[in-house]
Amino acid sequence: MLQDISDLIVDCDDFATVANRAQQFCPFEAIGMVRQEIRHSSFLCYLMDPSRPHGLGEIGLRALLMALAKDQPAEKLDFHFRELAQARVWRERFHIDILIEIPPSGGGGKGLVVAVELKVDAAERQDQLSDYTTRLARHYSDRSWKRVHCFLTPDGRAGGTHGEIEWINISMGDLLARIDAGIERAGETGEASQLFKSYLNMMKRHNIVKEDSDPELTRAVQEVWRKHKETLDFLMEHRPDPLAEVWSELGARQEMVAEALRKCADIAVVPDDAGHRIYRFSFEGLREDCPDLFRGSSRWLSSRAQCVFEVTLQQEAVVASLVVGPAGEQPAFREALMAVLDEGQAATGRTYAHYWTKTIAPWDEMLFVEDKLEALISALSNYAGERAKEAVAAIRSAQEQMVNAD
Repeated sequence: MLQDISDLIVDCDDFATVANRAQQFCPFEAIGMVRQEIRHSSFLCYLMDPSRPHGLGEIGLRALLMALAKDQPAEKLDFHFRELAQARVWRERFHIDILIEIPPSGGGGKGLVVAVELKVDAAERQDQLSDYTTRLARHYSDRSWKRVHCFLTPDGRAGGTHGEIEWINISMGDLLARIDAGIERAGETGEASQLFKSYLNMMKRHNIVKEDSDPELTRAVQEVWRKHKETLDFLMEHRPDPLAEVWSELGARQEMVAEALRKCADIAVVPDDAGHRIYRFSFEGLREDCPDLFRGSSRWLSSRAQCVFEVTLQQEAVVASLVVGPAGEQPAFREALMAVLDEGQAATGRTYAHYWTKTIAPWDEMLFVEDKLEALISALSNYAGERAKEAVAAIRSAQEQMVNAD
């Protein structure tokens, strides 16, 4: 088999053709961005903000509006004549990936607010889009604002949690093609346009954005598979899985993780019920001061904790989040806690609510790490350092509301 691998990698011209197309330097790949939704959202948010010094002006935002207009003439004209220079663009405002405010043109009429929810691999949580719709309506009245909701995915699929209000589904390929065309029309050739080209090419290489068929590349791929199928099957069968390796180790060291979380939260944190791909940690040190925290559903957790830190093994990464679970005997505390975490705008109807979701260990970054367990625990500690005290403060605030209500 070693000879077969050598023949494929060293002596196969068709393999070299495929490799040369795939092995291009890309700064976005260098920072592990390929399938990380947070980084995609941050880049697109930056690109769509006309006030940012990227040199592309309104091209990104204009492309998004035209993609949302679809083939509706009235929408196209409305969006075309919008003045975008004063647009304000946020990341994670009201927990929405990208939120855009465009003031009324010429000081009259309604402003335009656009909510963009981006999904690369992750699924929607229960009622996610309908929750965002409700949240947006509370902050932007029908009298003053026109609200547009966008669900952005690689394949342009429709969202499944939007409820009665439509979320316009567009593909990343459509959006990026429109930005690319806008750059071409404007004759932009500077650093920003080249950076965007690198981003677009990365998306195509990883099949997040579909590209037109390249006959030469298609022929080379077919020849590689025809001549070296057994070798390729062998390599795929033995594909390394650094996350699976470290995941079982993490399970055996949950007490160590809990201790790292305790240091960040400054209270006792203990391992809670776990699943095949989930580890949970509850705030045991709050049991006396915040008794309602432990009056949740026993069907979810035997500790009956209503809020835990959760670490999950997903397809290409380890992800951490704060999770509020299903209601138990004290639903009022749960609602109060969600209201604090949702900045006063809690939406009802969610069985599980995830907050501060973050990829802490991508597959490609863990592949060449020597001490994977230490790296993973360090990443968890960094995450806890960012969020643990904030979570404790939210729980204490919810408990205080319960005491005051009595």
